[in-house]
Amino acid sequence: MNERNIATIYYTSRFQKSVRSLPRFVQAAFLSKESLIRENIFHPNLATHKLHGKYKAYYALTVTNHYRIMFEFLTPNSILLIDIGTHEIYK
Repeated sequence: MNERNIATIYYTSRFQKSVRSLPRFVQAAFLSKESLIRENIFHPNLATHKLHGKYKAYYALTVTNHYRIMFEFLTPNSILLIDIGTHEIYK
């Protein structure tokens, strides 16, 4: 199993806008998982996986059953959160 600590998290303006429009329970779920993301981005509870096709440069992780975060590694220990939402973020 991979294990990687994340020292720095950057947020796109698109991500910040999407977070503000999410239901409160999803916002809370994201905030509770943010520390887990920093501790180990590949923790099993995050279900982190590499994307394919036109998003092959990116990864995704699970916030709730229906909400995901799309991100990319900038360095081995820093990430850029690109968007958060349902599978609609991949369209």
